Amino acid sequence: SSPFYAYRWDEPEAVNFQQMLDNMPEITNPEPLGRHVNCKYTDSRGWTWTGLYNGVQLDRPGHKPYLFSVKDGMLNDMVHSVVEDDFHDIWAGTSYGICHFFIKDNKDVSRVESYYDRDNVPNESFVNRRAIKLNDGTIVMQSLDHIVTFNPHHFHTDSMSRMVLYPK
Repeated sequence: SSPFYAYRWDEPEAVNFQQMLDNMPEITNPEPLGRHVNCKYTDSRGWTWTGLYNGVQLDRPGHKPYLFSVKDGMLNDMVHSVVEDDFHDIWAGTSYGICHFFIKDNKDVSRVESYYDRDNVPNESFVNRRAIKLNDGTIVMQSLDHIVTFNPHHFHTDSMSRMVLYPK
């Protein structure tokens, strides 16, 4: 089963999550963003992730900026929201799903993994700046017609390590 859950607007949980998103400081006191910038997020390492029309740009002190796009594993280049999980990995809501940026040893992005409608992520655009991590580690993101929740702790299982393959 998918760790993603999509709430419709007529569900009470969606209303509660929307109120949480409405009370985020960057929503109540939005900083002006430049043209073609959908969101900006600074993680716990001090890295800045800028959601753009053509990908997400990572700015790290002492490094050249890098633009992640479909060539790096994203399903869509239009990035609307960015948030950090308890493992210090980054999650981005795009115009076609959710992308997970795995950070290796707090130094580099090791890979990008994308989730879409087959993973129970609505096949619709996410909304600019509408992502938050709750105290229990659950991430809440708003798309056009749904509130999507998931907990990255539920992505880590041991079941795959026990799988035995029998090649021909």
